[in-house]
Amino acid sequence: MKKLLFATTAVAGFAMFATPVAAQGLSLDLGGFYRGYGLWQRNDIPNSNLRNWDFRHDSEVHFTGEVTLDNGLTVGVHSEINLGTSQPQAPAPFPGFVAANPNFSTGTTDETYVYFSGNWGRVNFGREDGAQYLLQVAVPSADSNVDGLRTYFQGLNPGATSRIGALGIGPGAFPFATKGFDYANDMGRYVNKITYFTPKFNGFQGGVSYAPEGTDGMKVIGNGVSGMAADNDIAGFDNLWELAARWDGQFEEVGISLGAGWGRASAENSAASLGFGTGFVGTKSRTQWNIGSHLSWNQFSAGLAYARDNHGVRGGAVGDFDRERTWVFGLGWENGPWSLGASYLDKEFQFTGARDVDYERWTVGAGYQFGPGMSFRGAIAFGDFDGDNTGAAGDSRDFRQFTLGTEVNF
Repeated sequence: MKKLLFATTAVAGFAMFATPVAAQGLSLDLGGFYRGYGLWQRNDIPNSNLRNWDFRHDSEVHFTGEVTLDNGLTVGVHSEINLGTSQPQAPAPFPGFVAANPNFSTGTTDETYVYFSGNWGRVNFGREDGAQYLLQVAVPSADSNVDGLRTYFQGLNPGATSRIGALGIGPGAFPFATKGFDYANDMGRYVNKITYFTPKFNGFQGGVSYAPEGTDGMKVIGNGVSGMAADNDIAGFDNLWELAARWDGQFEEVGISLGAGWGRASAENSAASLGFGTGFVGTKSRTQWNIGSHLSWNQFSAGLAYARDNHGVRGGAVGDFDRERTWVFGLGWENGPWSLGASYLDKEFQFTGARDVDYERWTVGAGYQFGPGMSFRGAIAFGDFDGDNTGAAGDSRDFRQFTLGTEVNF
């Protein structure tokens, strides 16, 4: 990354809030990434009419200004801007319904927050992931963009008859088609929140996050300039709490990482009074938790993770939804610029009084680092999803996927 003076013309757009500190030596790191992929997929869904081949990309530019004061306090600001993409808020599926998904980015701003740190720990304030995700332990993967903790490229589309898609909680779900086929505990991803992390002591670190509003982000309320947003929104969440802990250490020649996280957000309005009551996100309080482990020895690594999430859904026309549970196992190998990886993911959506929906995915892949922060990546994924078709009991659908791409960080 290149160090730039905070008041340079390259970042003139940030000068309005940075100039008073620039005179005291605050400098700016300019960074980001570009991920470009070719993606081929085939889903075994009758009459689905899905594209088999496409090009995909994900790119951002990051601005981080930081200064350490004479008293030891470090103060910084961080902002991430999506490049070449715009994600407007999805329309409401029916009158009176508030599009309630804190994981859906509006506009081009991704994360933007201020942080303070010292020997007492660190505080993040603003639009940033919470303690659950930031301390979550990821297992080895074939390609972290394809089968990692948070999925960025996938071709899986269960189709119009998807039971979990009808609930708005699965891959390709309406109206939020950005949901990934992953295991990230990030239900407060784009919510304005405050997070505290303890100092790292003997490899241990803990964190806690809080957000008063889990639905209406900074775009909805005019960046804090407009009046307060409405309360008791149908399908809305509030009072988001997250707790997480992680330990990183070593036993003899084996590196060990262990972690766990828990989160809960209250439903603002169950919607029962309007006759909607069941089958939509936000009709009950949402809870999720995870545990994870990662072991490394020489060039080899292995990991196992488990996560659960009830998605805040009560009931539904396709069965009384109970919870989602996810198992992930991964293996990795690195030797210089070369890397190999494989992972297995099993994601089950459990219902009461109806058949469950089960997704399985196997992924194998390789990577080659051709420069600092620059890599070529390729992966093959295949699996099936059972019980997700509303038109046939016990149905089974296969899918195959091939990805080939590059990631350049700067």
